[in-house]
Amino acid sequence: METYQTDIEFAADTGTVCGMGTFKIRSSVARAEPTTTGESRGYERDTFADLVSVQLGGLTLSRMLATRIVPKSEIAEAEAAAAKAWNDECGHADITLYAAE
Repeated sequence: METYQTDIEFAADTGTVCGMGTFKIRSSVARAEPTTTGESRGYERDTFADLVSVQLGGLTLSRMLATRIVPKSEIAEAEAAAAKAWNDECGHADITLYAAE
């Protein structure tokens, strides 16, 4: 597992909360299903990000504390965005990924 940090925004009851999120990244690569003619389509990557903590200025909140002030749906969106950002920045090294048409 790898740790990844990125800027995040949450919609909270008091307005938008901006901070630095730390995520654990889980990623795996597998061969994509072949075409109907049996040709290879390359590889597919599945990536998941789990929020570990959020730093708001000098205050660091664990995931558990963050869920008390931010809706879980906002945390899920931040995790999906972090997984996508990690893929865009780090996830394509040395492999050819299949892009569904």
